[in-house]
Amino acid sequence: MRDVSPRGASALALALGALIFASPLRAVWAREGAPWWVPFLLWAALLVLAAWVATRKERS
Repeated sequence: MRDVSPRGASALALALGALIFASPLRAVWAREGAPWWVPFLLWAALLVLAAWVATRKERS
């Protein structure tokens, strides 16, 4: 049985966030002179995406 609880969505968001921060793409937003708010924007976008996916699954 699949875990569709909010806790599962939070774990997914955390895992995806860790993957983003550990990936080679980190060099793109962590380069010298990059805005300080980019990592926070990525986390916020990831949380919004996870919440959107969770609400879509609840409706189905």
